[in-house]
Amino acid sequence: MVVLKLLIFLLPVLRTASWEEIKEDILTFRPLPKQGLPGNQEQYPCPCRLPAVDETKPINTKALVQQYELDLNTSRTLQKDDRKLMLNWTDEYQLKRLDVTMKYRLQMVKHQEHSLKSNGNVKWNNCIFFHRKEIRWSIRFYHDHERECLKTASSKDAETKENVEQLEKQIAQWRKGYRYLKNRCIDENSGNKKARECLVRYMQNDNFDQVIQRLLVLKQGAMTEQEAYFESTLVDLEECLRSLLSRYLDSIRAIMQVLSKCYNMET
Repeated sequence: MVVLKLLIFLLPVLRTASWEEIKEDILTFRPLPKQGLPGNQEQYPCPCRLPAVDETKPINTKALVQQYELDLNTSRTLQKDDRKLMLNWTDEYQLKRLDVTMKYRLQMVKHQEHSLKSNGNVKWNNCIFFHRKEIRWSIRFYHDHERECLKTASSKDAETKENVEQLEKQIAQWRKGYRYLKNRCIDENSGNKKARECLVRYMQNDNFDQVIQRLLVLKQGAMTEQEAYFESTLVDLEECLRSLLSRYLDSIRAIMQVLSKCYNMET
């Protein structure tokens, strides 16, 4: 009779309290100090035992498998598009590098023809002939260092492309692993539902399902770095050629001084 009255008294309290509040009370509960209680008896706020709360939610295996397939197809599409884009970049920036090189080459030739060309003056032509080694050296100096500028501009082409290629290989390995797990689950289980459950278990092991997302992000980052690299090579190449042209003009001025002395001596 006493127990029945106690349950009637506690029923409104248990109805109004949420499961989260009840769990929190249990987790934060500390037994009261023993004050006059016989033996090992402890005082608890509730004489009843609460049932365990199951927090697990059902997994939508069909939606997860659809996401895996979407990641698979996305990675294939991006690989094709990125390869085309990489080829276009290679051709485009090779032409841009050539345009920059020819711009400074034409300036070099223009100054050369203006300052060192032969004319009808025999004395002037003789001076040019006597100092032809210096003139050839200045021209060879420009062409040699021009090649060095171009070599420096393209020195890291293979290295930067290798970063993208390595990520493509890792993505291909992920696709290969996914296909293996998918076929294995189909072979070992009867019915689409069980096969999906099997595949989800394998994919969630060691977060294998999240690896492809990380690889795709890294791949896009590598592509962005590749484009930025090509742009930076154009800036560096132009700076290198501008400096080279300046040094070439200095050598031309020095040669012109020598030719002037030669011409004045002849006269």
